[in-house]
Amino acid sequence: MRYTIQHQDVDATRTIRLHTLENYLLNAAGMSADSMGFGYHYLLKQDEAWVIVRFSMEMTYMPTIDDVID
Repeated sequence: MRYTIQHQDVDATRTIRLHTLENYLLNAAGMSADSMGFGYHYLLKQDEAWVIVRFSMEMTYMPTIDDVID
């Protein structure tokens, strides 16, 4: 999944907002789980769901406008 950082994704310093980056990562994880057969649609049929209880990441660089995240 590729994301290009847009103007609405950044703060006054032109750096991506942390909650936006987290949303990108969660969307990518969900789409990956779907592609492997145990995502949202599979779990819905089972009356189950996955829940993220804890989330941690380390960043060496915060993306800015027009950066591409792969």
